[in-house]
Amino acid sequence: MTRLSLAVLVLVLAGCRVETPGGSAAVAPGDTLVATPGEAMPALPAERRDAGCMLVAQDTVMLYARPSVAAVRFGVLAPGDSARASGRAPGFVGIDPGTAQAANVGPFRLRYASADGPFALRGACADLPQQPRVDPVACYQMAMGAVRIHARPDTAAAVVATIPAQGFAEATQKTPSGWLRVRLERNGPPGWVAPADVNMSGPACDAL
Repeated sequence: MTRLSLAVLVLVLAGCRVETPGGSAAVAPGDTLVATPGEAMPALPAERRDAGCMLVAQDTVMLYARPSVAAVRFGVLAPGDSARASGRAPGFVGIDPGTAQAANVGPFRLRYASADGPFALRGACADLPQQPRVDPVACYQMAMGAVRIHARPDTAAAVVATIPAQGFAEATQKTPSGWLRVRLERNGPPGWVAPADVNMSGPACDAL
C-alpha cells in the first residue's frame, strides 16, 4: 500500500475529522467560537454551515423568552443540540425555537441564550441582526399588520399614531371592554388600541 493510500485510509477510519497541530478540531473560515476554555468543537458538516449561523450547545444552555436572565425561562438546549441563531441583543444570542408562532413578531419570535453560555456559534454569524431592547417582563402589544392608536378608547377618536406591521408598543392598561392603552416610546404620549387589534405578550399582561 502506498503512503497516499494509507493516509486516505487513516482519514476514513477517523471519520474524516481533521485535527490541527494542537489537537483541536479544524474550524472553517468565518466560524465564530464562544466556547468553554479547554474544549474543542468538531467542525460542522458543510451542509450545516450552509444553513447560516448555528448555535451548538457544548453543555446545558438555558433559554429565555426575552434577552434577560430576569425573563421567563423557555427551556434548555442539551449538550450537542443545535439551533439556528437569528439575532443578537446586548449580552444575548437569539435563536429560532422552531415552533409555530403565528401571533409573535420581531424580538418575541426568538428565544435567548446568554452570550457567555457554553456554546459555539458556527457558520455565517458576523451579521446577525440586532434585536430591539425589550423589558424582561413588561406587557407589549404586537402588530401583525399596521395597528392604529386612537386618542381615546373609541374607534371614532382621532388616530394619533400607528404601530407598523411587525412592530410593537408597551401596554400599560386594559379596559373592561378590551381597549388597550399603549405607548410607542417609554416617555411618549399614550394612546389606545381597539379590542379587535389587541395581541399581547408578556407576564405583566395578566395584571392589566
